[in-house]
Amino acid sequence: MWLYNANLDFCEEICRVNRLENMADIGSLNGAVYKRKLLSPNRLKGLASFAMAGLTWYNLLPLTLLVGQTVPAIGIAAALFYGIK
Repeated sequence: MWLYNANLDFCEEICRVNRLENMADIGSLNGAVYKRKLLSPNRLKGLASFAMAGLTWYNLLPLTLLVGQTVPAIGIAAALFYGIK
């Protein structure tokens, strides 16, 4: 029983130390950890790529009639992969 209680005390102490270290780390950053840009240029390019893939999918029938089946499908796949990257 005493070994179990000693383990609980040790775990609580480790949690307390980790909490204090995290607070010190966040304090040393002067709040910069929360000041991440919402929409960086890379994210904007990815979202635009997803939008273009969606627009291409929406207009798939006219594009297929215009250039064939393969080109729009490859274009959609390429836009999705670029957006994921």
